[in-house]
Amino acid sequence: CAGTAGTRSMVGYLGERLDGDTVVELDFTEYDKNTQLMLDHGVDMVCAGILFSPPEAYYKSFLPKMYEHLREKGWDRKAFIYGWDEFKPEKLAEVRQDHAWIKQFAPTFRHLIPVNHAENLPDPDDPGIMDIWVPVLGLYSRQFADERAKHGQSVWAYIVNGSEGSFDVQRSMDHYRSLFWNLWRRRCAGFLYYGTTFYHWAPGTADFNPDGSPKKTFLGRGGSNMDFLCYPAGARPEDGLNASVR
Repeated sequence: CAGTAGTRSMVGYLGERLDGDTVVELDFTEYDKNTQLMLDHGVDMVCAGILFSPPEAYYKSFLPKMYEHLREKGWDRKAFIYGWDEFKPEKLAEVRQDHAWIKQFAPTFRHLIPVNHAENLPDPDDPGIMDIWVPVLGLYSRQFADERAKHGQSVWAYIVNGSEGSFDVQRSMDHYRSLFWNLWRRRCAGFLYYGTTFYHWAPGTADFNPDGSPKKTFLGRGGSNMDFLCYPAGARPEDGLNASVR
């Protein structure tokens, strides 16, 4: 994961210059290996970047390279760009511009953004600014999903800590089972589950026993560890992962 100007591409950078003319060289070795592993195990979507309104020059340099590589691999129609996370209404114009650049430089990539402000949801006749809308569950409705379907878009949902609930470890199993039953009953097209195959490898020595095994209190980022389905199995990254209580 490399980051510049609020942008993460999930691929290695061999070189980059963002002052004046933009030059980006990408190393797809690890990206291709991990993406193929996920596809082999049933994943049907590929993250092609996490872009939070970088400059136009970055789009022109980065996205065409991602697009061409994924086209060569046959993955471009599985690819999505994760945009402004829970963007505020005052960022609407920037998100709209991001969408236009994605469609210009990577036309088959889908644009996906979680939305937690009702005023950012488009009117029925507005084509909108993304391909996969992910409103927080309290904003999801079947009517909105049907309206977006007319524009060739789909609608998922997600939950956040402190509102519809979260995946805090102290909740009982009926909470999670009723959530997914509710999504199925309302014919929701998808669910954005934060942190399924992602964790922060940032433990300290206090998180591990003398033999290198993780303590039972290990939480990674503190709090109730709502973000993760896994955690380090040892003090070194090469020790791999353990599944969490989820």
